[in-house]
Amino acid sequence: MSRVESSESKLSATTRTRARTTRRDIQGLRAVAVGLVVADHADIGWLGGGFVGVDVFFVLSGFLITQLLVRELHRSDRVSVAAFYARRARRILPAACLVLGVVAIYAAYQLLVTRAADIGVDVLWAALFLANVHFAAVETDYFAAGTPASPVQHFWSLAVEEQFYLVWPAALALLAWSIRRHRGSTTGSATYVVRQATLLVAVIWVLSLAWSVIDTATDPAAAYFSTPARAWELATGALLALAGPAVLRIPVRWRPVLTFAGLGAIAVAALAFDPKTPFPGWAALLPVLGTAAVLAAGAERDDVGAARWLGWRPVTWIGDISYSLYLWHWPVLLLGRSHVAGWPPWAASVALVAISVALAALSYYVVETPFRRRRFWTPTWRGLLLWPVAVGLAFGSVQVAGWHEHDTLQARADAAASFDADSVPEALRTVRTGEQIHDELAESLDRAAVAAPVPFPLAQDLTELGNDHAVTAPGCAADPAESSHDVCPEGEEGADARVVLFGDSHAQMWLPALAALGKRDGFEVDPLLKWGCSPLAILQYDERGGSEFTACEDFRTWALGQISQLHPDLVIVSSRAYPPDLLLSEHFDPAEWQQAATETMRDVAALGFPTVLMGDVSHLEHQPTRCLAKPDATMAACTSAADPRVLSTNGAFVRAAAAAGTGYVDVNGLACLDNRCPMVADHIAVYRDKQHLSVTWVLHVADAFGRLFALP
Repeated sequence: MSRVESSESKLSATTRTRARTTRRDIQGLRAVAVGLVVADHADIGWLGGGFVGVDVFFVLSGFLITQLLVRELHRSDRVSVAAFYARRARRILPAACLVLGVVAIYAAYQLLVTRAADIGVDVLWAALFLANVHFAAVETDYFAAGTPASPVQHFWSLAVEEQFYLVWPAALALLAWSIRRHRGSTTGSATYVVRQATLLVAVIWVLSLAWSVIDTATDPAAAYFSTPARAWELATGALLALAGPAVLRIPVRWRPVLTFAGLGAIAVAALAFDPKTPFPGWAALLPVLGTAAVLAAGAERDDVGAARWLGWRPVTWIGDISYSLYLWHWPVLLLGRSHVAGWPPWAASVALVAISVALAALSYYVVETPFRRRRFWTPTWRGLLLWPVAVGLAFGSVQVAGWHEHDTLQARADAAASFDADSVPEALRTVRTGEQIHDELAESLDRAAVAAPVPFPLAQDLTELGNDHAVTAPGCAADPAESSHDVCPEGEEGADARVVLFGDSHAQMWLPALAALGKRDGFEVDPLLKWGCSPLAILQYDERGGSEFTACEDFRTWALGQISQLHPDLVIVSSRAYPPDLLLSEHFDPAEWQQAATETMRDVAALGFPTVLMGDVSHLEHQPTRCLAKPDATMAACTSAADPRVLSTNGAFVRAAAAAGTGYVDVNGLACLDNRCPMVADHIAVYRDKQHLSVTWVLHVADAFGRLFALP
């Protein structure tokens, strides 16, 4: 056979692989992919590895896109990058832009102000197809539980695809141009380009897989979103498309076996994998090669073996709407849960998935299909114009959402500023004493009595309220695994007078006030702090495993030794009022807590220095950020009843201090009044979380705090 005949034969084989514009098995695989992802996100427990549906999508996308590029190469000996991006724009941008806009507007009108702002940022990154870079940069854990996920987090996979296609068509076009320039437009040049492209993609495949394995082992959260760690999956589909003639030569008897093996591999991955599986790495080979096997088996016919099931019309219809379903399902499931609260979990999931399918079908027929098929969008320049238009619309929706958020907050500020104390009925007013902190808390309680809006703006940025906490230098406090730390003086370092602060994080939250007073009044503050461990003499348990937490007792012993060496003028001992889950025995007895406090205070007092036990502040019923960030937040909703457990334990602390012959200081009145604890006073968020005061408030009440103690 001559070279020309050979080239023509291969071209004919390639033509046969693309003779069918729509392969039913591919549409069925799309349905499998999106079905796995939706089922995984709908919390179907036995399908722990449903996330591998994304890997199926990657292989399909690499195969189909490369097949189109190879088709163009054989037809014209060149690849038009502009035409490629015009087609891509018509395919993905309209539906993606619609979903992003809806999410941004919904978030502004329905979600917490702080969360809406974060989602607006996420939408902008998604619109630029950099969502994977963004979520990796903010250290998002795809499998994290208990943390609010972004409703556009799933756009990371689209970003990976677009970043791959930013390089691949251009590289193929450049390769074709280079070969055409050196060889001329000879018969078979396209086949030669395909051979060279196959070598290039094979190298990318090896390097990317190697990086995926390494990155998954060292930084799994980042690897999950990484384009370099995922490129080999798209390259798998690309290699299959480039090897079209070879794929056609697979013996007919092997094709049914490949379909069963391929679908079986995908099923095993979906059933056997779970969020603990290191992924992508080596594990991703199972669904990726499984998808490739099914694609290879269907090169000649798409109804062999198990692929017959993929060709059923209900399955292929899901495949038709799979792109829109992928876009819609995650925000619907994530944001819709609040609207079906109280439903049985299975009923809620079924309802939300049904809504997702309905929206996807509407989006497919009304948005996707018209942009792909109407002749108006056929010219390349119009398709390319969709890129800036879509990005502009996404940015515009975020801007509209921002305006609404601004108007909402301004309305809150205006309503709060117009609050008239005389509007509070006499019987509901809180008595004023002329003491600053008392009266500020009293005003907040008056606002709560008439459900007045939360005063706005606040001294803190609500998006950063959780970070408004006391910070110690590295090594200056003991973490849960440590039993000692460096002693790092604060206040007026080297002063003759010295105060020791001994306790856990509930002691640490008062450190900024002590340090400020020490700086002003000329005394040194020496913190002896261990997070997660009460200083009280009681057996404590590791929160992570329930085993005995000997580091707590070791730290207490170390701290007593440090106090003896420091010769302080005052020792302030502080502990959380009651233990967190698993910190102590399940059979925790408040009387034991009192006895432990008594023993600790006796041990400290025996060192011969003035000693005071400081009570705890009441804990809140709700997280302050969630309450304060609601668009319609009121002081009534954002005021908690004093925690009876804290009040009871503070009473036990009073008795413990008396039994040990030491002093006791009640600081609860610096955050709560009349057994009520407002989350805001004098435009300051009092708490940063349910248990700890904010640094801003602690510094605000520093003078009042100092007056409670006989400070040097």
